[in-house]
Amino acid sequence: MPPPEKLTQTPGLCEVLDSLADEVRYGLRVMMPGVVQSYDPDKRTAKVQPCFKRVGPDGETSSYPLLVDVPVFTLQGGGAAVSFPISKDDECVVIFADRNLEAWAKNGGQAAPADARCHHLSDGIALVGLNSQANAPHLALAADEAGLSDDKAVVVVKGGKVRVANDQADLLTLLSDLVTQLQNMDAGNGDNSIISLLVQLVTILLGATTVGGDSFSVATKALLTTLNGKLATLSASSLASLNQTATNLPKLLYTAAP
Repeated sequence: MPPPEKLTQTPGLCEVLDSLADEVRYGLRVMMPGVVQSYDPDKRTAKVQPCFKRVGPDGETSSYPLLVDVPVFTLQGGGAAVSFPISKDDECVVIFADRNLEAWAKNGGQAAPADARCHHLSDGIALVGLNSQANAPHLALAADEAGLSDDKAVVVVKGGKVRVANDQADLLTLLSDLVTQLQNMDAGNGDNSIISLLVQLVTILLGATTVGGDSFSVATKALLTTLNGKLATLSASSLASLNQTATNLPKLLYTAAP
């Protein structure tokens, strides 16, 4: 919107007051969109180029100056924080403080403003993440999902379940495949399963006295006895445990619909 028109004749009181109000209104900085030019992660400040342009009395336009040392809002509390990578060309919104921010930004706490400036370009705070429709990021999240996402990976919560995935695989599928393989190792082939065959081998060895003409040592016999007990316990409990795991995984994790 252009600035108020210049008065071309002797104004009345109402016109003067209206013109003054317009001057104040057009000079008041409240909020404007911007684009990050650089970001300092240690100071958590950015250089931001405002996206609005000034409009002169004759309709000519000019850019606002680059805003420097703009504090960037960080979602945090109670000693915990959520951090996002902020990059050049990220869009943001800059909110301008009522008074000079410098003393507070440097020392925190209550502080008297260093001067009387109000809603000044030097006193902005940047909130990164408000995007124009033209530059809205593609997030790998459904409308009913809450989570974290970049262009390749997601950690999502939905309906009391969690989805962890990237552009290669998702956690539920990987764990389910692993459990299936272990189930097949344990009982997939009945008496020919790996565990069953190991039990049979140890049983045969325990019943033998020699192997290839050499006698078993006492230590070897003791080791085989211990192994036999472990295998018996594993064979009896592992399949039930794996079956329970296979049942519980979908209660905790979910995968995206195809």
